[in-house]
Amino acid sequence: MQEKKMNWKDRIITNLDVLLSKSVVKGTRLSFVFLLDLKSSGGPDEQTLKSYP
Repeated sequence: MQEKKMNWKDRIITNLDVLLSKSVVKGTRLSFVFLLDLKSSGGPDEQTLKSYP
């Protein structure tokens, strides 16, 4: 069985009404840059998912 790849374009959006058109995760107000900063800070993924479900 072939694994289906996730398309980031289905998950990351921009919207003039949300965070001044910054890229956000669809359905949230979490900016893509904010999540990249969390990831680069070395925090565990489990903690991020728990803090921002």
